Amino acid sequence: MKIIYCAVYLAFIGILSNFIGDTLGRDNLPFDRPPFSPFSFEKNGAFYEKLKIRFWKDRVPDMSKIRRSMVKKKVFHYRSVPELTLLAKETCVAEIIHSALIIFAIPCFFLGGALWGSVCFTVWTLGNIPFIMIQRYNRARIISLIARLDKL
Repeated sequence: MKIIYCAVYLAFIGILSNFIGDTLGRDNLPFDRPPFSPFSFEKNGAFYEKLKIRFWKDRVPDMSKIRRSMVKKKVFHYRSVPELTLLAKETCVAEIIHSALIIFAIPCFFLGGALWGSVCFTVWTLGNIPFIMIQRYNRARIISLIARLDKL
């Protein structure tokens, strides 16, 4: 029964996070500054390419394909610096939401006890980390593209 409590809680915060993400302000998100700018170990995405991100990133669920009101995540849809800036800010929002989902899964330890709480938290965390990686990988590439377009 404890696993059901965890599952219902995680489903609730997952659904709620969608609506919270819609309400987050994007105007002042510093997509090209810490904590959103690429870390040195990421080497502008090369770190993620070693993890074969190009192979699997387009195979994970994408809410922008389900909810038409969301910004589409395909870079080729965007051709100008303002459009790419919007996309970079969207990656920041997605990273914030997926990171928060991990933090807000901590109550699973209380809802599910030591065993089921640990299982649910671990699975939930492992399910959200790839999405954080995708945002960081894509944002580094978008920032590079913006810099190239600014030079034109």
